[in-house]
Amino acid sequence: MALAPNLFTGEIERLLTPAAVATGFGFLRSLPPEVQRDPAAIQRRIAERPTEERAVLEALRRIQNPEEHLRFARDLVGVADGLRSRADVDPTRVGSVGFCFGGGMSALLACHDPKLAACVIFYGNSPSEELVAKARCPILGLYGGEDHRITDTVPELERAARAHHVRFEAHVYPGAQHAFFNDTRPMYNAEAAQDAWRRVLNFFGEGLLATGSK
Repeated sequence: MALAPNLFTGEIERLLTPAAVATGFGFLRSLPPEVQRDPAAIQRRIAERPTEERAVLEALRRIQNPEEHLRFARDLVGVADGLRSRADVDPTRVGSVGFCFGGGMSALLACHDPKLAACVIFYGNSPSEELVAKARCPILGLYGGEDHRITDTVPELERAARAHHVRFEAHVYPGAQHAFFNDTRPMYNAEAAQDAWRRVLNFFGEGLLATGSK
């Protein structure tokens, strides 16, 4: 059984259409690195955009806010609890997988849900060490070698996992970019995607047979 929750509701859902997301992220990623590292500078650039575009950019910034991430994580724990409450679901065998933003959310769920049995991250943001310390299930991370914004944080995530006795296994695919698993995007990498999916199936085959614990 699989359940795919929609975390973007209300005004965020109305604003963040696929086309708007593509345009908005294209603008944000086009900013110089020194601007991307300065929230005030980003805000000034957003203020220069047309009114309709500003609303989309503000919504994109909102969903990247740590406080919003915490709300999303709580929602996901509710989703997992909902699955565990079903008569046709073994409550000890609920796992998570996510891609890009969803990969980061999968990681946050592992840090907030002590009952989660296994977690897969596809090129998602790494949680802080403080949160990693709360994880109780094995975690598999799959990353593109050319996706430096994400992949360069993996060594620190590995260190934090070791420090807190969390089982974390990471695989970085040389030459692969962000979203290498998405076969509708130009950065799709068939070889990396196929190997990654094989690893996911093996990981879930092992990790969901029993509750994963530190």
